[in-house]
Amino acid sequence: MDFSFSEDQGAIRDLAKQILSDQATETRLNQLKAESEGFDKNLWYQFAESGLLGMAIPESSGGSGFGLTELCLMLEEQGRHVAPMPLLPSLVLAALPIARFGSKE
Repeated sequence: MDFSFSEDQGAIRDLAKQILSDQATETRLNQLKAESEGFDKNLWYQFAESGLLGMAIPESSGGSGFGLTELCLMLEEQGRHVAPMPLLPSLVLAALPIARFGSKE
């Protein structure tokens, strides 16, 4: 069995890593701490613009249709950079269950 990541999975991980490396710097983290911001809204915007926030959402709901593995790669990069964003609660605990179990109503 081959357990290596696919090309698409690697691209998602690399995109998340690039955005986080550029935005979640020590200087920025200290600035957010001093401003008592709950999360980095600019970083969240960058993830939204890049399509990362919707990548695990089914295509039928407007997402990219990837899955939990790709989402975990993104969360791993978030943890590696200690990026203050609500990815886990927003995507894993809210968006994915709504996409899976929600209805049009």
